[in-house]
Amino acid sequence: MDTLKLNSRPLNYNTIYETLSRARDQHYILLGESTHGTDEFFLVRLIMTIIMVQDFGFRTIMFETEWSLGYQLNLYIHSIIDGDIQHLLNTLFVKYPKWMCNNDYIMHLVLFLKKWNKTHGDDKVYFYGIDCQDIEIANENVCHDDTVNCRIVTQIVNNYSKMKSSGNYWNMRDTFWFNIIKQLKLDNKRKFVLWAHNSHIGNVRANLHNTNKINIGYLLDSAYGSYKIGFSTFKGTVKASKEWDGIGRKYSLKPAIEGSYEHMFHLITKEIDKKEFGLVYYSNPLTPIHKQIRYVGVIYNSNNEMVAHYNKTNINKEFNVVIFVDTTNYLESLPPNAVKHRDILKFYSKQFNLIINN
Repeated sequence: MDTLKLNSRPLNYNTIYETLSRARDQHYILLGESTHGTDEFFLVRLIMTIIMVQDFGFRTIMFETEWSLGYQLNLYIHSIIDGDIQHLLNTLFVKYPKWMCNNDYIMHLVLFLKKWNKTHGDDKVYFYGIDCQDIEIANENVCHDDTVNCRIVTQIVNNYSKMKSSGNYWNMRDTFWFNIIKQLKLDNKRKFVLWAHNSHIGNVRANLHNTNKINIGYLLDSAYGSYKIGFSTFKGTVKASKEWDGIGRKYSLKPAIEGSYEHMFHLITKEIDKKEFGLVYYSNPLTPIHKQIRYVGVIYNSNNEMVAHYNKTNINKEFNVVIFVDTTNYLESLPPNAVKHRDILKFYSKQFNLIINN
């Protein structure tokens, strides 16, 4: 615990900015999440992405959603298609788990990127989905022009049956993510930000029981190097479902098990932060520490957490930094009907100061 405490700082605007300053020369910054349904993870990643675009020259934003859906948002931020953003999100993201993209934070991210592109001439920013699992969407978007979009859609269609029938679905999926990134790199050579689950962005070779598994964090580290920022929480509520394609609703997230990284961070937070909000942990790659860490996707199995959601890892090898929020809240979906949009900068300032209290 002493080693973890030594490398921990209170979570606030200054420590977040310092974290991104350390990574400013990296070409790949990966922003994780330990659940797919936590409000604060989306909020902090939104703020981080705004900073990286405004101050550090990052121009390609990628998200763990289908390529074709992300490409529609790319057309929107370039004003090739227009209209009400909430209507667009409600139209595009109708399949499970729609709350991952159909929420306030993605809406404001897209509005910010659109505003940036309108005011920065040739210095444009791009938004892409990176996933390749929905063959129906891919087939609907097959095209034959010599563009990166058409090439990738065709490759998704051609790759799908091999990935589906493979005994290494996860490995083939993340390898395809890497293929997308390589093509985007050749297309524009811009600095990249990726939002995805911790299980994708952390270097999987740090996990003690996943010796044959690969992920995008490992692949990027092996080829180019990356800066991996994991996110974690001790307790709270989460948006999830009991089974795949189930109804997303609010669940109470059990306090992390004793002796886990989350439990240790919880104790450290109480010592270093009077408000007990959270911390930023800077990894020390020379100090291996092996503990359990929790991964919750879109399904939450509260009755069998240890088997379903925990894995033993060396956090100092898996991530460069961990953003820990002690008590988190579930992610709300956008309402079905259009509402008046809040100004992005006012929203950003108000929410960030409310939660981080800089």
